[in-house]
Amino acid sequence: MAEQRQNFSRQYKGFIKLESRISRTQITPNNVYRLSTYKYSDGKTRTLRGEDETLIFVTGIYKKTIYGIKLSKVRPETFFEWGQTIITEKDVLNEDNELVKFSQLSPPMDVTGDRFYKNYIKTSTLLKKPQIPYRSYKLEGIRYVSEVYFKKDILESYYA
Repeated sequence: MAEQRQNFSRQYKGFIKLESRISRTQITPNNVYRLSTYKYSDGKTRTLRGEDETLIFVTGIYKKTIYGIKLSKVRPETFFEWGQTIITEKDVLNEDNELVKFSQLSPPMDVTGDRFYKNYIKTSTLLKKPQIPYRSYKLEGIRYVSEVYFKKDILESYYA
């Protein structure tokens, strides 16, 4: 019997304050993005919404490929609880700023994400079956992307 496909993207909506469209070249590790339009290797461009809606937490970029956790496959509570293992810069939440990038809360890592993967993902329960949310995306395939900013009070409730 086939497993039911689950997409938790809509559950994240209550956690998100703002989404800001950016160029694909502005994507950086340790941040969350919504991919809205993507050109797959078969040459077909698809708009990702509904069951295909895609949120990703980027862990690295190497040779024009983005690696990360497909948050659409992970419950928001699970992601934020897992985030406690990487959050070290909690003072950012005390600053007088409305928008906080997720990367501001975590230590800088190598751009390729190799160290991040080995230290925080490889042994994590976040990647257990059946969903296995670790993915890669070709940078040139990204047609429309938005950077996601979570509500500050949500971040404070988990990390302050």
